[in-house]
Amino acid sequence: EDSVTVTPSASGEFIQLVGVADWVTEKYTRGMHRVVLQILDSSIANDLDYYVIYNRAKGPNAGVNFAKNQVTISTGKARE
Repeated sequence: EDSVTVTPSASGEFIQLVGVADWVTEKYTRGMHRVVLQILDSSIANDLDYYVIYNRAKGPNAGVNFAKNQVTISTGKARE
């Protein structure tokens, strides 16, 4: 699985992210590296989840103009 969903906890969790280019070219370790981290938080009033990705400026994302080679966080609703 290339994505993982977690619920915030006091103990924390270590997740190693890779960029989309590494996923597309299969230059990552399946089950160890993740492309998308979804954080579920029921305390958020608007019922949105957080999504965390590594915005690697390579391959399909080579032309990205913002947050190059940085971890980015966005919010949204999960697909149903």
